[in-house]
Order: sequence, then C-alpha cells, then structure tokens
Amino acid sequence: MDSSENFGASVATSDGSAIVVGAPGTTGRFGDFLYNFPSPGTSSPLTAEGCGQSAVINAAGTIAAFGCPASNSFIVWPSLTAAGAPMSYGTTGVGYTLATNAAGTRFAVGTSNAIFIYQDPNSVINRMFSISTVQTPLALSLSDDGSRLVAGFAGEVRTYAVTDTSITEVGTVEERLTNGLGLFGASLALRGDGTTLVVGANLASFPGMGTPGAALVYTRGGREWMPVGSLRGEITNGLFGTAVAINRDGTRFAVSALSAGSGCIGVCSGPCLTLATTRECQLRPGQGGVYVYRYDGLRVTLESYIRPPIETGTGAFGFDLSLNRAGTRLVVGDSTYDTSGAVFVVE
Repeated sequence: MDSSENFGASVATSDGSAIVVGAPGTTGRFGDFLYNFPSPGTSSPLTAEGCGQSAVINAAGTIAAFGCPASNSFIVWPSLTAAGAPMSYGTTGVGYTLATNAAGTRFAVGTSNAIFIYQDPNSVINRMFSISTVQTPLALSLSDDGSRLVAGFAGEVRTYAVTDTSITEVGTVEERLTNGLGLFGASLALRGDGTTLVVGANLASFPGMGTPGAALVYTRGGREWMPVGSLRGEITNGLFGTAVAINRDGTRFAVSALSAGSGCIGVCSGPCLTLATTRECQLRPGQGGVYVYRYDGLRVTLESYIRPPIETGTGAFGFDLSLNRAGTRLVVGDSTYDTSGAVFVVE
C-alpha cells in the first residue's frame, strides 16, 4: 500500500472491499486514502494534508468520514462509489475522534469539550445537536442503529442515548481493575447492538508488573454494564489496550499492545505469548502486536497473536485497528512502519 507520513494512524474497513486509511502527517499531498481490498493498487487519495487523525466508513463501504483537527474540521464523503465532492464541517478542535452508525447516516464527532451529532434528515448531513463533556473524548463508538453512543475519557467511560433530536447521558461504565487510572477509556469498541463493550486502558499498572496496560470486556443489561472479562498486558510499558476493535455480534475482538513483543527470539512452538515461555522463546519488546480474542457469552479466550511481518527496529504496529462486522478481516495500522507508516490486512 501507499506510504506517506503517519500512514495508518487511522483505519476503518467496510463489510465489503473498501478500506479507508488516514495519514495526518502528510505535507503537500493527500492525507486520506480509499482502497479496494484485495487489490491494494486500486487506491484513491481523498482529502488534503493534515486529515486522517480519525477515519470511519459505513458497513456498505459507500460513505466515509475523516477527522482533520489541524484545520478544525471533519470531512464526509457521501458517496465513495460515485463522482461528487466531499462535505466539510468545522468547529474548534473537531475531528480527533469520530464514530458512525452502520448506515453512515449519523456521526458522533469529538471536540475539546463536547460531542457533536451530525446526521442526514434530508440526505444532507448537518450538525443537529451536541452535549458538553468538559473533558476531551479520547474514543467514540456508536451502535449499528446509532441510538447508543459510548465515549471514553481519561479515566472514565460514559454512555449516551441518541435520538433524531437529542443526545442524553444515561450512565457510566464502572472501572473495577485499575481504580480510575491507566487511561481507562483511551480506546473502546461497541458491539453492533450495543450490548458488549471492550475498553482499553493502555497505562494500567499492576503490583509486580509495572504498567503493562489492560483491556476490559463488559455486557449490558438495561442501563447497567457488568464486567465479564479483564485482560492484562504481558510486558511493562507494553501499552496493551492502545486500540481495540470488535465485530458486529461481539464474538471476536482485537486488542493492540503498541510496545509489546512482536516477534520470537529462537524457535517457538505456536504463538509466543508469554514473556519467557522457555529460555529459547522470548517476546521481543518495542514493535507492537495484536491479540485476537473470542467471546462466547461466558468467557474470553485468546485466539491468536499477530506480529509485524518484518522486524525492523521499533514501530507502532496496532496504532489503530478495525474489524469488519463478520470478524473475518482485521485491518492494522502502523503509523511509523519503515518511517512513513503502513497498513496490514489479516484475513
């Protein structure tokens, strides 16, 4: 795939062949790209430099949006499959975080102290209403129908009900593992029907383990969120929980560890999943890795561990993640791979 500065800082995949990639560090050229996988040569640059801090795409792969905080705006492409100009919307601090529903008809947009809701009541997307948050949302996720929004902040997660005319805070997700510390809410992903939630806390610390990071899994009954799984990183300062992604039915999710061991030293039988499973098999820290899990409604189990295909110094493998709704395609962004960045597709 193409390379440009911070290419892969944001990624999003549709249910079909479309993948969008943000490259917010570009200078003098486009900052967002559309790909038709599995034909990486068929790419289209979409927006100007400085865009791509965040990226979303609808399930059908026909509508995409990109955050452009450098220009205090976010840009919506209302039709990726037909000729037409994008629509730009601006307000101070907008674009660091984005979320959309499955249809791409509602967008949640984070600013420095608020969340704005944009939607298309008459096939034209407009800013409809907002809610003050005081803090800056670090991550946003909408349910498929757009009626439920989850927002992560530095140390807490809030939930909202969204209608065609309003957004209302309805509760919080209680954090029971890191005592409000560890950047709980730095990343999050919501199941399609809004009943399962994965939350990253990539600076979580534990006695005797330093700060390996963590991810927590919740299910919702009514307005209450109950923890059903807690996952800890394996390496001190491994930043486990930097990015998370979940499929539509919540049976598969992925968690990245931005500074985890991404390769095995010596000969290993199966994935190298512990700091030192044997003397010959050790995690190599500093390049990042992605853990893929299964959730069967009762327990969380590790399915696989994914590392960069080429090990060349430090990197940011897992800077952003996206799963298609079936859970059969995982897109991994590495914004510093080979200096300029790269995107990897795992099927």
